[in-house]
Amino acid sequence: MFGSKTLLQHILRGLIGLAALVAAIVLARHGDAMSMIGAAVLVIVALIAWRGCPLCWLTGLFSTPRR
Repeated sequence: MFGSKTLLQHILRGLIGLAALVAAIVLARHGDAMSMIGAAVLVIVALIAWRGCPLCWLTGLFSTPRR
């Protein structure tokens, strides 16, 4: 359920989620309303990329077939 078809695809999903989370933190530091909305959207993107929390992504890493 949490795993991807290939290990490369799973790693890329993890990197996308991490980049989105870092960008959300940077945007949230600005403090204005539009930045907060953008940060919230980026957090949602990270959660979608990780298919849940970072622990869900890690669980998927171990269930992804090694090829």
